[in-house]
Amino acid sequence: MVPEPTPSSSRRGRRAAGGSEARDAILAAACAEFDDHGYTGTTLRAVARRAGVDVALLSYYFRSKDNLFRLAVGYPIEPSVLVEEALRVPVEELGREIVRLVLTAWGDPGVVTAMRGIVQLKVANQDNWASLAEFYQTILLQPIVEAIGGEDAEYRAAMASSELIGLAVVRYLLEVPAVRDASIEALVEPLGAQIQRWLTGPLPR
Repeated sequence: MVPEPTPSSSRRGRRAAGGSEARDAILAAACAEFDDHGYTGTTLRAVARRAGVDVALLSYYFRSKDNLFRLAVGYPIEPSVLVEEALRVPVEELGREIVRLVLTAWGDPGVVTAMRGIVQLKVANQDNWASLAEFYQTILLQPIVEAIGGEDAEYRAAMASSELIGLAVVRYLLEVPAVRDASIEALVEPLGAQIQRWLTGPLPR
């Protein structure tokens, strides 16, 4: 019986599947494509073409475009998974749940180290932040916008996320002692309530 071809062996001139060479080539091509075209403008076919591999190999190694982007930029956690988990609770409880999940995820020292590295690299190289911003908008904000609904949903989600970003910077990157040393539960209630006000409460006029 003739063996079935591997995902990348079906076209002449493409890199063979297996080993780290093809995977590394895909990651390098993805970085270049995301820098050139942003997150939304990049397609898996374009990455495959640039890497010289069959497009099926991208799914084989990386599953999806958002996971490919995450690994290409060195993002240590899967934001889409956190968002999906947070959205399992009623919208009225979303603020506290988001804070709890984010603080728990960032409690891993490896996550903090990786995020510091990403920020330092972007700043040092005066790197293009557009693809990261598009990823943030598409993967993190849009599901929350759809969950809360209403004409102010984008503004509400953006303001709520700005609170989370500020918390992450102060607690994990700047390591301000009063915030760094606080327990997760001590932060969930006040910050969760503030984020909940942005999500579903009356907006300041």
